[in-house]
Amino acid sequence: MSILINSDVEGFFSSAVDEAVTARNVQVSAGVRSYLAGLLAGFASKGPEQETLRRPVTLLLREALDAPPPERFEKLKSLGDGSLYVAGIFQEHLEAHGVDVGYVSSVGATAYRSASTMIQRGDRGDDLFGELSVKFHLLVSALREVADAFFAGSAVGPEGLLRVYARWEKTGSARLGRELIARGVVPVRGGGGLH
Repeated sequence: MSILINSDVEGFFSSAVDEAVTARNVQVSAGVRSYLAGLLAGFASKGPEQETLRRPVTLLLREALDAPPPERFEKLKSLGDGSLYVAGIFQEHLEAHGVDVGYVSSVGATAYRSASTMIQRGDRGDDLFGELSVKFHLLVSALREVADAFFAGSAVGPEGLLRVYARWEKTGSARLGRELIARGVVPVRGGGGLH
């Protein structure tokens, strides 16, 4: 299925998220699944105009925490969303610029946790932002699975196969390993090369 021919972008991402959380064995609520699908659909429709990619996340967190209450929640949510998206989808970009994915994830989890405390009521059973905060690292892993699936699906021809292999060799992604095997290539780490 191609996102270009799918008129239901959120439905497309909902399927991708469901497959990813299943593949990575991430236990999340239906609300978090829906939130992730909406997050991906939102970024797909408006493009990656991410402040998270342009400015240090620590500065963004400080600005969000110092903002007056009416805009604080939105800034915290935006930082959490941006950190989750960037850490899950653009890990190579972060690593190429010397930014630790774990650090971005910690800042994103803090942003969601702070947003959660702003809206907490007595009932903590439906705390979406609390769940996003607590499971942030797992959600980054699930989004990484989505990114790997899209990467593998877009890699065509011998050059594409080599790009999938190079990314698998760098990341060790089980998803990319399965894709290589499906294309008749047995990935081997070390000096063994392609078989």
